[in-house]
Amino acid sequence: MNNANRTGRFTSSQMYRLVGSLAVQKTYIKEIDIERKMQRCLDVGSYSQSMAWGKYMETRVFQLMPKSYSMVSKATILHPEKEFQDVWSGSPDMIGFDKNREAEKVSEVKCFYPKAFSELTDAILSKDVEQLKVCHKGKEYWQVVSNAILCGVDTAEIISYMPKQNEINEIRDDVSNFEGEDLWQYRFIIERSDSELPILPNDGFYDSLNVFTFKVPMEDKVKLTEAVISASQRLVS
Repeated sequence: MNNANRTGRFTSSQMYRLVGSLAVQKTYIKEIDIERKMQRCLDVGSYSQSMAWGKYMETRVFQLMPKSYSMVSKATILHPEKEFQDVWSGSPDMIGFDKNREAEKVSEVKCFYPKAFSELTDAILSKDVEQLKVCHKGKEYWQVVSNAILCGVDTAEIISYMPKQNEINEIRDDVSNFEGEDLWQYRFIIERSDSELPILPNDGFYDSLNVFTFKVPMEDKVKLTEAVISASQRLVS
């Protein structure tokens, strides 16, 4: 994804690396240095069915949410403070607005394949941010914390979704009627059998849609901000 607002900046989706081990931090900082030298993102947008599935299901989740949400995942925003705008950006999935249309929360939507879905959903069901911090090395947690900072809100939300058996035919119909240029990415949803797709049984343990809304701890906003400051000081280019 050669996005001008992402190139050479620490992004929300990778923020968990800046609060990881020193070796992990160094690797990520080096990657950002390379992007700055090349003036392009290292990500070239490779295709995978799991990524395409997540992208398509994200739009379905948006349709299931209240009308007070806006889907903003195609936009990359910069940190609101000028001193950070050259080093910090992110692409929230959704923003929730209050009755005055003021942003009040930021949401990350994850539509994973079975194992990762179960792991994240268990953390969501725990209603414990400490569980989110250890799930998947905190990737989803620090992503939504970063986006809350970028959007200037104190409330964050992590959502997991996997359709149930009784939803898949409707989803296939939607794909069949899809007219966008990305249709080729989603044709496998029509062509694959149910057993080859990440679908939940109708009467299983998990709900299809799982939501955890929480106030972002101020100490974690501070921790992440300090991590970005430290990392930016170690950039060579």
